[in-house]
Amino acid sequence: MSLQSRLTSVFQAIGDDIQTILGNIGTLTGLNTTAQDNVVNAINEVHDSEANAIHKNAPGEISTIAEKASPVGGDMLIIEDSADSNNKKRVLISNLPGGSELNDLSANVTWVNVPDANITESSVTQHEAALTITESQISDLSHTDTNAIHDNISGEIAAIAEKLTPIGGDFLLIEDSAATNTKKRITIDNLPYLSQAEVDARVQFVVDSAPAALDTLNELAAALGDDANFSTTIANQMAKRVAVDAVQTFTVGEKLQGCTNIGVGDPEHDFETDYTTARDS
Repeated sequence: MSLQSRLTSVFQAIGDDIQTILGNIGTLTGLNTTAQDNVVNAINEVHDSEANAIHKNAPGEISTIAEKASPVGGDMLIIEDSADSNNKKRVLISNLPGGSELNDLSANVTWVNVPDANITESSVTQHEAALTITESQISDLSHTDTNAIHDNISGEIAAIAEKLTPIGGDFLLIEDSAATNTKKRITIDNLPYLSQAEVDARVQFVVDSAPAALDTLNELAAALGDDANFSTTIANQMAKRVAVDAVQTFTVGEKLQGCTNIGVGDPEHDFETDYTTARDS
């Protein structure tokens, strides 16, 4: 077989394979897209069409859709049918439970049929003239929240029964700052304060081995003459003592008193006069 024949056979086999592949995947003209001449354009068109879809994991999609301010009974909703494996179906608003105005308040409404009533603005306004509510009717309304504690009502805690001698096992209500202020209960024993034993240990550390007559602040104050300016008083008193390592200045009276105290007499006494008096006598 010549080279030409062999090449012809190869190209014919390649052509057959291409025809088989095209038969399996189809041609671009079989796409349901506007773009049928370019694969990239067709893919982009499919991708862009997804931009208008509603996804279960993309927040904010519904809030960006145009809103109909006054829906009517003939408008349609999409639901997942719980009775049919949650398949998606459409329903009319009028077919929703209570969707049609089964009770327009033209007759007395009882709690039995309220769940089935679609009460609209016109349902109420048509009876507006007949509606009268007195102050006593409002003030007589009862509620079941009388035992609650509120953050904006004063005097509630003061009105609760008081326990005069709480114990360590009693509960307190807190808001946990480490858990986004979630309300929790704690026992008094677990509050961050010192126990009696810890307090005694700290007092003993301060007292140490002081004698019994000086182991309280009151006893120490008494020993200092209850003088709040004790250090100044002592400093002033020390300043009047004769120093041997520094020059001091005393008044005449202070000098006399000092000499008298040590038995040397008056430091200003005129001894010369005593001498001349004795000599001339």
